[in-house]
This record gives sequence, structure tokens and C-alpha cells, in this order.
Amino acid sequence: MKDALHVRLIQLLLLFYSLFFVSITYSENSAAAFAELELKSSIAILPLVFFTIGLQSNHYLQLLKAYILGCFIATSYSLLSIAYDICINNMHRAPDQLLGVDWVYFSYFLPKQINLHSPYFSMYLVMAIFILAYLFCYEYVRKRNTFILSAYLVLILYFVVFTIMLASRTALLAGFLITGISLLAFLIFSRKKFLTLALLILMPFIAFKAFETVPYLKRKLQDMSGMEQRQTVWSTSIDLISENILFGLGTGDTKDELVKAYKKNDYNEGIEQKYDPHNQYIQITLALGIVGLLVYILIIFTLLATSINLKNLLLAIFTVLFVLCGITESNLTTQKGVIFFSFFVSLFAILKDQLNKRAEVLETKSGEIVVQKH
Repeated sequence: MKDALHVRLIQLLLLFYSLFFVSITYSENSAAAFAELELKSSIAILPLVFFTIGLQSNHYLQLLKAYILGCFIATSYSLLSIAYDICINNMHRAPDQLLGVDWVYFSYFLPKQINLHSPYFSMYLVMAIFILAYLFCYEYVRKRNTFILSAYLVLILYFVVFTIMLASRTALLAGFLITGISLLAFLIFSRKKFLTLALLILMPFIAFKAFETVPYLKRKLQDMSGMEQRQTVWSTSIDLISENILFGLGTGDTKDELVKAYKKNDYNEGIEQKYDPHNQYIQITLALGIVGLLVYILIIFTLLATSINLKNLLLAIFTVLFVLCGITESNLTTQKGVIFFSFFVSLFAILKDQLNKRAEVLETKSGEIVVQKH
């Protein structure tokens, strides 16, 4: 445990969590503050657990596969559940549409089958797609049987289609952007330039077909659904930040103060729904001030630096995905977002670093044994 406290990333995560703890002292709503502290506890706990429990390299792959399995179960249940509602309960119907199904709002109801907000579900699946791509490459290099490789490709296609159906704009854009950058880098450094170039050309076509095929996504993009709401919430939040810029309102008072501001501005929808800022960076600054935001930015840069040092593409992808999704969602205000963040930071940065160091030690010892024999 003492060794863990010397790891820079763990130090920053503990500092970030401690800021929420300290903010209890100036939060008027102490009950909400303690609830937030409990919700965010995995940010401090999971990295320490992954550092100390001594997982092996095979456990790393098993955890990745377990995550894929979880996503597959969640998507399958959602599809079966909505199919049951349509066929048996005669719900989500529209006689004038294909098969009499309300395809316009199919995407809206799909994630609700497992009580999961579409942006989070999409973020999970985009990450799953990149993990599957990694596993495919891992198996391909080792020349495993074609059945496993085919299964990975089918799962990638399945998750891509499902993610498009969820119609979450930010996650889709993040996925396309990360894929485009990855393919561009691969095009520069790889020998398989024709295949990579073909995939790069294919991407805009896939994006266009997704826009044309999914009615709910098309409607959201055409009328920019939710943008006016976000602009109102953002401007209200920024006004509150300007009054408490250094240390913020305190983690327990953000919702209460936002509702008060909504009432002052006659924003009834915000009052009824108790909207958070729908932006991770504004949310942190609102709760912890500039101090909290700077610590969070340091964590992000440390993750990116770690991904370069470890040559861990999955960590880089996860970090960029979480950063981009944080523009339109306050991911660290829900258990769904906090666990996602804590788990992958612990897996890709903490555990992977430990595994690499152990491998280096074993390699050094093996080299010493060989030298001694000679």
C-alpha cells in the first residue's frame, strides 16, 4: 500500500477525491455532500485495489473479455425487451412506419430497457468496439483460429450498429474521430496502406448512412435537439462559477444552487428536471472551483502521458473518449460514469503499469541467470 502512494497518478486521484471531502466543510447541504463522496469513492479505492491485489497478465485479458460479455448481455437484453414490448405488449407502434414500429423513437426507448441513459450506453459500447479491435489484433498476431477472429469481427459490427441505433451524437462523433485518427496514424506507419486508406474513405459513407437510416439520430442532428437546453444550463452554471471561482460551491450544493438560479431565470424545465450542467468541466469547476478543475486536467494529462510511456493505445483511446464525452455530459455525477472512469483508469494505467514492471524484472532476472551460466 505504501508503494501505491508513491505513484503519481494515484496521488492525483487521491488528491482529486480529497477535494470533494474538503468541500463538505463549506457545503450547506451536508447530506448531499456525503452522498456525492460515497458515489465517487471508487475513484480513490479502485486504483489502490488494482495496485495491491497482484493480478497477472492473463487476468488483464480476462477483464477485457468480461467487459465485452457484459456489454453483449446488456445489448441483447435491451433488444429482446423492446421486441417483447413491441410484439406482445403492442407498444412503440406507428402504423404508417415500416413493420408498424415507431422507428423515430425506437432509439429513445432502446436504452431505457435497462434503465441506462443513451450517452452512457453509447460510451460503454464505443469503448467495447475498440477493445474488440485490440483483441482481434492480439489474436491475429498470434495466428489463432479463424472462428475467434470471425467472432470478434461479428461483435464489432453488432456493437457498431447498436451504437448507431442509440443515436448519441457525442459518443458517435468521438468514436468516428478516434477511429479516423487511429487509421490515419496507421496509414502513415503501416505497410498495409491500401486497406487503411479504403477504411478511411469508407468512414464518411458509414456516417452518412447512419444519419439517413436512423430517424431519431437524423431528427436530433437536424433540429440540434438539446443544444438550446445545454446553452441555458451552461450559461447559468458559468454565472454561478464567477461568484465562487476559486473553490466552488461545494460538492453538496451544486444542484440546489442551480435550481435557485433556474427559478431566478424562470427556466421551468430546469427546475422540474433539476438539470446538472451537462458538462464535466463546468460541473467540476462549479463544485470545486478552478482548483478542482486544474487537478482533473492534470489527471487527464497524466493518463495521456502514461499511455505514451506504456505504449498503451487502449488507455489513450479511453482517455480521449472520456474527455470528449465530458463535453456534453457530467459523467462523474453518476455511478455509471464514475465506475466506468475508475475501472478503466485502474485497468489500463495502474494494472498495466504493474504488469509491465513485473515483466521487466523477470526479463532482467532471466538475463542475469543466462550471464551467470556463461
